[in-house]
Amino acid sequence: MLLLCLLLIKMGINDALTFHVSAYDCYGLLLLSLFHLQKVEIISFLVVTTILCLLVYFQQLGNGDRDCLIILMLVQSFHMWIIMILFSSILALFYALIKQKTKIPFIFFLSLGHFLNFYLKTL
Repeated sequence: MLLLCLLLIKMGINDALTFHVSAYDCYGLLLLSLFHLQKVEIISFLVVTTILCLLVYFQQLGNGDRDCLIILMLVQSFHMWIIMILFSSILALFYALIKQKTKIPFIFFLSLGHFLNFYLKTL
C-alpha cells in the first residue's frame, strides 16, 4: 500500500506541474493495485467506467484522470471510492474557485482525497 501511495503522490505532482502523467506510471499503478484487489460489483464498475469514458470523450476529464479513477476503484471498495471522489472534488472545487482556474490537475486532488479517505478510515 505504501508503494501505491508513493506512486500516486508522484503522479499527482507530475500532473500538477505539467498536466501530463506518464503511461508507465499508470501501468505501475495498475500492477500495484492488482495486489490489493478487492471484490468489486461488476455492474457498478461497468457503469462508472462508461461514465468516465464519456467524460473523457466530451473533454471534461483527462485520460490520466480516467485511468487513475478506474485503477483506484480496483483498490478500494465502491463506497470508499465514492467518498474519495467526494473529498477530491470538494478540494478541487475550492482550488478552482480561489485560483479562478478552469483547468485543474485532478490527479493531484485524487491523491489528496485518497489520503484523507485512508487516514479518516484508520482513525
